[in-house]
Amino acid sequence: MTATINTQTGRGCLVVDFVGEVATGAQGSILNPEGVPLLITHAYWYQHVAAGAAATLQVGIGTLAAASSDIINALAINATAGTVWNGKATTDASKAALTTPAIWTPTTYLNFTTAAASALGAVGKMLVEYIRLT
Repeated sequence: MTATINTQTGRGCLVVDFVGEVATGAQGSILNPEGVPLLITHAYWYQHVAAGAAATLQVGIGTLAAASSDIINALAINATAGTVWNGKATTDASKAALTTPAIWTPTTYLNFTTAAASALGAVGKMLVEYIRLT
């Protein structure tokens, strides 16, 4: 047996700056930055500035601009500034196939959508830690 470090597979962290828009719905989409399948291990939302209205944020993996919510679902982004929120990253059960969030394939996006009200004024950061699967 031999053991070597695989320099192609690794772990990274992506930070996405978010500035809310007036219209509800699609706020932005980020194509997989590595071009290989990624397993999201942790996700955090940092609310730097609260939205002026009662907007909710959804974040997840899907096709371009799709309403995806497998990482964050209906988070009130008019919450107190300076707060950090956990995003759903993995299934809680041991020995279970991971279904949440979906594997971030090279052709899918990290989507940000809002509902309920305008996200104008909201400023935040989405921090996504991941492992390259290939």
